[in-house]
Parts: sequence; structure tokens; C-alpha cells
Amino acid sequence: SMALAWAEISTGDFNVALSDINALATELGRINPQEVIIADKLLKDENIRKILSATVRVVTPRTTNIFDVNRNENRLKQFFGLTSLEGLG
Repeated sequence: SMALAWAEISTGDFNVALSDINALATELGRINPQEVIIADKLLKDENIRKILSATVRVVTPRTTNIFDVNRNENRLKQFFGLTSLEGLG
């Protein structure tokens, strides 16, 4: 499984969802992102590369460590002034 997160800049909406390789193309079609920022190690998967090339205009790889769950949980809690992410769903 994989996590997807996206933001709508015009409204400030921030969303997250769980997906998998089988649903990735459908999810990207629904979200219709202008850019996908992805862990560089995921681009080694040929299926993911094919899905991205068919559904997304701009793909920006980043080092895998910026997607670390614990690091990002703490950053979200700090940004939103929360002690827990439970209320976010």
C-alpha cells in the first residue's frame, strides 16, 4: 500500500488517502494533480513509472527520507499546533 497526500492551493484543502498500485491510476485521474512529488526509490518500479507518465505532467523525485512517517507526523503536528493527528482522520 501507499499513502497519497495532496493540497488544493486555491482553497487550502489538504487531503490524504491510502492506495495501492492497482488503484493508483484511478486515484491520480480523480485528483488530477499538476505535479507529483514522489520518493525516488518508487521510480525504480516500472509500473509506477508507466502510471505516472500516462497520468501526470510533472513528476518530481525527492530523496526517500523526506517521506519518513515519524518525521512528517511531527512536522504536521507542529504546523497545525496539534498534540495528535487523530482528529484529522
